Amino acid sequence: MFTKALFLLIRFLYFFIIFGFISPVFLFSNGEIIVLDSGHSPSNFGALSVSGKTEVEYNDNFTNELKQQLQSSGFKVFLTREIEEEATLKDRVRYSNDIKPVLFISIHHDSAQLQHLKQITLTNGIKTYKTKTPISGFSIFVSKNNKKFGDSFLFAKNVGKNLISLGRKPSLYHAQKIKGENKPLLDFKLGIYQYDNLYVLRKSNAPSILIELGVIVDSEDEFICSHKTYIVEVSKAIAYSVRSFLK
Repeated sequence: MFTKALFLLIRFLYFFIIFGFISPVFLFSNGEIIVLDSGHSPSNFGALSVSGKTEVEYNDNFTNELKQQLQSSGFKVFLTREIEEEATLKDRVRYSNDIKPVLFISIHHDSAQLQHLKQITLTNGIKTYKTKTPISGFSIFVSKNNKKFGDSFLFAKNVGKNLISLGRKPSLYHAQKIKGENKPLLDFKLGIYQYDNLYVLRKSNAPSILIELGVIVDSEDEFICSHKTYIVEVSKAIAYSVRSFLK
């Protein structure tokens, strides 16, 4: 029966959707759990960018934006660590497996092998590295040792397609036959690599990917990765990838 209370509820929800307080996707979400893993930590900060910032800063900024985008779509989002928090790889995987997410996404930003880099000194005296020639784009890694490799690969394809739709290009750098690289390309058009021994991928019980969002030792790519508009749009693309994968 269409009661007055139901009518008022519909008007209430309509008002909040129209003015952007509630995403319509939220109303139809099953509240699936997503785990986001912001790579590295304050004491193990990863790569140092061409501007002198640590990789973990880029990872944390992006992870927090992606968390908001996923939450606005109705997902329950958990982080393997908060900003300024330390966490070992075992801690991250144990935490994720305990809460049984439907997806595990590890966020990183890329560097390059030393043979492709030259050392520079910034105006503040910090020594860092810059690519000798441009190396840019995203890379997505999956592990065949993951219990749900098939789903991981399918999700990676969703992400790759949606990043390309934004104008981003995959980096093929990791397929180079040099020491530290030579990773098998599972899909060169989408920048998806096989990396079986990545701990967080092979030990996770959920479909899992690790994504390098850009190359922060490349001046142009680092500028893009630092831009708020880029962070928001790429976060939206990944959130859309999650929704389409879980349909």
